[in-house]
Amino acid sequence: MKFDLELFRELNIALKCFALLQISSEFTIHHTQTVVASIKEAIFISKGFSLEALPELEEYINQFGYSKRNNIALYTVRFLHFINHSNAAEFIEKCTPLYQYVQRNRKLPKYEYILLFDDVITDFENTCNEHERAKYYPILLWWKITTIIPLRPSEFLLLKKNCVEKKQDNSYWITVPREKRKYESYSDIDIENTLQINQKIYELVKTYQDMLPNDYKPNYLMSYETYYKYLDLKRDTYKRDRTVLLLSQFQTLLDDFYKKIVQGKYDYSEVEQVSPGDTRHFAFCNMMLQGFNMLSIAKMGGHRRLRTQQNYWGHIEYFAESWVYVLSENNRLDRLNKSMSDGIFTVKSKLDKHRIYELSDFDTLRPVEYGYCTDSDFPNNCTGDCRFCDFYHFYPEENYTDGIRWLTDCSDLLDRRISDQIKLLEHINQNMKFNLDTNYYSTIDQEELSSTANELNRMMEQKAMVDSLIPKRFEVNQDGTKQE
Repeated sequence: MKFDLELFRELNIALKCFALLQISSEFTIHHTQTVVASIKEAIFISKGFSLEALPELEEYINQFGYSKRNNIALYTVRFLHFINHSNAAEFIEKCTPLYQYVQRNRKLPKYEYILLFDDVITDFENTCNEHERAKYYPILLWWKITTIIPLRPSEFLLLKKNCVEKKQDNSYWITVPREKRKYESYSDIDIENTLQINQKIYELVKTYQDMLPNDYKPNYLMSYETYYKYLDLKRDTYKRDRTVLLLSQFQTLLDDFYKKIVQGKYDYSEVEQVSPGDTRHFAFCNMMLQGFNMLSIAKMGGHRRLRTQQNYWGHIEYFAESWVYVLSENNRLDRLNKSMSDGIFTVKSKLDKHRIYELSDFDTLRPVEYGYCTDSDFPNNCTGDCRFCDFYHFYPEENYTDGIRWLTDCSDLLDRRISDQIKLLEHINQNMKFNLDTNYYSTIDQEELSSTANELNRMMEQKAMVDSLIPKRFEVNQDGTKQE
């Protein structure tokens, strides 16, 4: 074991003592090596447990799988208890959930439950009463802000009361609680704390500011002062800082929202719950699928190093597959057309009405391959391939097997192309040339990245359209006719 933390001499000595304690407790040498290596990583990344580097350590631990993630978080907490460091409380609070709930946090909810929650939030915003709005407005803010701007839960909860600003050029900005820092080495990225936002987010925050009482004293947008009013307490005995809202308190509020609103008001009883940290993943994945480059994503997300994004690329294929599935189900039901241009949850509904056709209707419709065209304005809206068209009605009167194969072959081909396109998107991103000193990146590479992302989204929409035409259950007789 090497104890070579020359920049942190006192911690280096303390780590030797901690290693001796492991050995004297008759742990194996292999176990002690793992403990020492894990703590060394934490000391190095956190720059000797500096509070300014706490977000970097949290991000660093989060990128690993269960085993290593558990080791670094757990042994760091034990070491901090051992040495009684001045910043121990803050680091222990951040690291403890990373090993206690690591298996739960690694798995994101099913995409259909994410979209369902977004539908609930949208409807709730428009239909809630005054009491519900005042109580659950932090949930609304969290969802609307952090699914677009990849904030950590701690950053969201520490937003200042006057965190948004409208400038003279009618642009809107939000200041987030990150220490603005210049790069310290060639691999570091400038940390930005002021980000541009859209008018809707600005107005959401301003609405909440107007809801705060006139004698509201905390400097933070959300605080225990407003939270405890909605708790069923006979007597308020809370002794800690009342000017902030802790993550545990926000989690309790989110649990209550699921119980009273999602399950109680909207009657969605069996859903996977979104956790406060999940939205950061959603925002990163959406930015990647839209063709944002790694430097832009890192600056938005407060990453110190580009390599930190590797953890999020693992979710991209899952998001693409899930998005296609949900969109195909919506197409199957009412031909909703979803667009990802403004965010991962944007839904645009077409105005044309679809109905169930009867056999007599087909006499007036245009026959096409394995079905009929329902477009009265043909060929002005024709896309060339009926399988990708809103106006196509799949109804093969003969050769049903061939018709199904015609659809499934196309779906399988698009599936392979989507997978290849995601790999190409990642390859272009990882091979872009950046100058971290000047924040320069190649505009040619960015154009290629944007073009690749647009093509990926086009393929995903095509596959969703094709999949919506394939019957979920069907049987085919030997003569090729359909049997239901």
